[in-house]
Amino acid sequence: MIILLRKLDYVLDDDGFISMLIYNTHPPGRTFISPKYFPREAGPWRSQEMGLDYDRFEYYWNLKQNNNVEGGVDRVYKVDKNPVHDYAMSVFSSFNRFVSMDPCHGVPMIALPVEKISRYYDSMDLYKRVNAKRPPHLDKFGHLLDLVRDAFDEDEIGITGSYLYRLYQDFSDLNIVVYDASASQKLFRLLSEHGGILLSQEVPLLVPGTDWVGWRVDPAGSLPRLIQEDKIGFSDVQVSIQDRFIGSIHDRNDPEVRAGFWVSNTEDVRPYGTFAMQARGIALIRARIEGWERGMPSGHFDLRNIEILGAHNVLPGGQATYQEELLQEACKRLDALQIIGEFNREFLFDEEIVAFGLVQEISDLENGVVTAELLVGGRETGGWAIPSDLAFTTGS
Repeated sequence: MIILLRKLDYVLDDDGFISMLIYNTHPPGRTFISPKYFPREAGPWRSQEMGLDYDRFEYYWNLKQNNNVEGGVDRVYKVDKNPVHDYAMSVFSSFNRFVSMDPCHGVPMIALPVEKISRYYDSMDLYKRVNAKRPPHLDKFGHLLDLVRDAFDEDEIGITGSYLYRLYQDFSDLNIVVYDASASQKLFRLLSEHGGILLSQEVPLLVPGTDWVGWRVDPAGSLPRLIQEDKIGFSDVQVSIQDRFIGSIHDRNDPEVRAGFWVSNTEDVRPYGTFAMQARGIALIRARIEGWERGMPSGHFDLRNIEILGAHNVLPGGQATYQEELLQEACKRLDALQIIGEFNREFLFDEEIVAFGLVQEISDLENGVVTAELLVGGRETGGWAIPSDLAFTTGS
């Protein structure tokens, strides 16, 4: 039986860790998580319901596979050393025991056994309770909550983040989840009406250097020359994006009081168990965004007019597939873009983009159809997606 738990809700496990759910469908008896908080004496966050002190994984999503082991590849992902905190190894080992190669996603995943969940935090349920009777600790968000109530139906909204799992502080903002495509259109209007669209934002890009073998797909050599002229290599580049990024709404009377917004879905584009993914390599493409794939707003987009600017069959971490023809075939099947993490630009409408990321071939186990998508922002490779008219334009 497949467990149904909602993405962007949270769980508390019996070790005291607080984690975010990252999908809506999960393997039997387990749930996919991204760990966020762990108990730590004198930590900066205090639980309002348990009285315990907590610390946070600043980069809890940034997991890397360990290839430097005798006899092959260690399939256990290690959490990067945080530059802010010096975590005890017991924190890492607590989650490493739940990491394994997932047969559907084709990469190691953290899957927490359901019997270890001691508390489930439901974002949608919290919003309904707050909407029915606003608690005193949310009074300062009254104006913002009124705007949200007037803009959405009750079942289109949830409250996630620190106010959900009760680790909020005086400076904490309110994290609102907006579910599904029709509601996200309402969110776009709401943010536009109340100054919630950021005019610009800088994004770090890791651009393939001129010696990248994937450029051989571009026989004219136009992209490598463009990169060379702009002096862009393997380094972070600040690219200014105008009128593209979703911001947040600040209270008109107190700019420090802010509501941020997440866009999610209540159903996975591909329910767990119905697909099998295989990484084929990395690619740079130019394409047109047609809209959200199957109407889903969580970073899945339909692609049209795809042009392969570069492709390389060596996967991140130095793993070679030695099957370049499979990568080229997968590139021919590209029809979708998945953007996750810090690169998740929710409101991409009809526009041409340049994107760099991991090519994933996806087998539909129910009807045998094989397609492919470009993954941007995943832990397997970084990557980026930007409007093509701004590609390779350096910021200040």
